[in-house]
Amino acid sequence: MMNGMLEREKTIWSQVLTWIVLIGLTIVTLSIVTVGNWFQENISINKLVLHPGIYVLILSLLVFGIFTLLKKTQLIATKSLSIILLIAIVAVVIWTVVFLRIAPVFDGAVVSDQAYQLFNSPQWEDYFYQFPNNINIVTITYLLAKPWMSLHLIHNLQDFQLLSNAISNVLLILTIFMLADLVKKVRGRQALNVFLVLTLLMSPMLAVFFSELYTQQIAIVAMTASFFVLNRLVQGEHKYLNGLLFLFFSAMTILARPNMFLPYLIIAGLALFVYRLKVLKLILWCLMMFVMIGALKGAMNIYTQHIGYRSNPALTKQYELPVSAWFLTAYNYQGDGRNSAQTNAIIFHEPTKASKDAYIKDYLIKTVKQEGMGNTLNLYRKKTAVLYGWTSEYSMGYFSGRIGQAKLSWYNNYVRSIAWLADSALFVILCANLAYAVKLIRGKITVNIPWLLLNLTAIALTAFYVLLWEVQESYAIPAIILLLAASAFTPFFQKRVTEN
Repeated sequence: MMNGMLEREKTIWSQVLTWIVLIGLTIVTLSIVTVGNWFQENISINKLVLHPGIYVLILSLLVFGIFTLLKKTQLIATKSLSIILLIAIVAVVIWTVVFLRIAPVFDGAVVSDQAYQLFNSPQWEDYFYQFPNNINIVTITYLLAKPWMSLHLIHNLQDFQLLSNAISNVLLILTIFMLADLVKKVRGRQALNVFLVLTLLMSPMLAVFFSELYTQQIAIVAMTASFFVLNRLVQGEHKYLNGLLFLFFSAMTILARPNMFLPYLIIAGLALFVYRLKVLKLILWCLMMFVMIGALKGAMNIYTQHIGYRSNPALTKQYELPVSAWFLTAYNYQGDGRNSAQTNAIIFHEPTKASKDAYIKDYLIKTVKQEGMGNTLNLYRKKTAVLYGWTSEYSMGYFSGRIGQAKLSWYNNYVRSIAWLADSALFVILCANLAYAVKLIRGKITVNIPWLLLNLTAIALTAFYVLLWEVQESYAIPAIILLLAASAFTPFFQKRVTEN
């Protein structure tokens, strides 16, 4: 244990940060409950019409009951329960990959197709001049698939998609194992089993969302790996090696998904204001981070050119969307902050990137002024619900296709069922973190820094998508995984027993 490093007496800064966690989680919870999928549709069973929220609440009570039973029987502290839960989680993920065979869609499908085509021809699609942010994920996919391609095990695009599906879910398992190890080292066996029980409830839905190899999945595993080695760095284990690995995985996270710089901004803030790290040392770490990002980006660019990509300023000028296009999508009052035909028409109203940018900014300012503060706040509430909306039509339609096989007639019912499980687990997770935040504010107990870091990161990512970007259900996965891990640091599901 390393409580000396990870527990801190309450200070003004820790109080402020805990209040931010409390307010942020309260907004997320109320948004989900009031305008989320809990009350969007009626579900009829045996002619009894109920809202999905009723099922979620019932399942949430069952989850609390499970933890109560585990505490009373002292199973919550046993190694055998950990092993059973880990096996069950892996089995769920394998079943999803092998049986469901979910096909990638939209951007994920384009990336998968481009990476496969590079093994036959160095030609790149014009799509990547419009969305150059997806060039790196093509290169990463190519590198991960190359060993398997050299063994001549992949014969067509369907085989390649199935391989990408399997690789992505292996990354999910790695993420779970790293977080499990982190939780056990910091909080012990009971916290580990709490984490694994909640992860098992969420694993069917997580495996569905990890059925495509895309920037989100790479960023999640890289971010988790950076936290994993940071824990060892704080403990003083192999400082130079773990310091280098922390910089590498942090840079990989940001390269895969640029908005994922937020976790490291929060780490820097905690280091400065909570750990009282010297400013010069923090600046040195930041400089090393920038150097690592530049080195990785340079290496990625060189290899990308090696596999056929050639920059074309003329095509970039014609196709690439300005950043303001996503701000416009973020304030799309007709579509809850998601892309729409209307938004696309505005985005492509002008022929060049510069003219698009000028036109969109003018249109955006007029729209926000016209809608006013009330409608804008309501938009934020709806976008939060969409972000955490497992069971929306968009979510169920997103991953309904199968690789090389016909669609399953029962797939939508399956997704709805596992979404109820995930929603109930998420509700329990939010309640646990909210209750712990209240306890920290009201009591005279020390502040757990990993809990604070995980929650602040989840809230920062949520705020980014709600306030500045478009929202899709898959965007919430990093925040949900962080909140899941954070809930294991709360004491509510644990009991003082002799650990086996």
